[in-house]
Amino acid sequence: MLEKTAGVWSKCVEVGDPNGFAIGRFGESVDFDGQRLIVGAPADQHSSGQFGVAYVYDLSGAVATPTALGLTDGLGHPMGLGKGVAIDGDVAAVSA
Repeated sequence: MLEKTAGVWSKCVEVGDPNGFAIGRFGESVDFDGQRLIVGAPADQHSSGQFGVAYVYDLSGAVATPTALGLTDGLGHPMGLGKGVAIDGDVAAVSA
């Protein structure tokens, strides 16, 4: 992320795919509400075995540690979550 201070843009936070997947499509969708960043990665594999994850970064502290949001349909089908994301405070919307 970039931040403009005194008319100059500079990097303030750098995030990357926590799983290190080069093909996870990390960053296909992003949203920022001023304190939290949500990043979609529809081809990342979640710990549940399903594909599609959205990562939420709380940027209020010194370290931006991600929380993974992964949902399953209970049928073992890849879902591709993270194609679309939005965040507003404590509410996140994630589409497949």
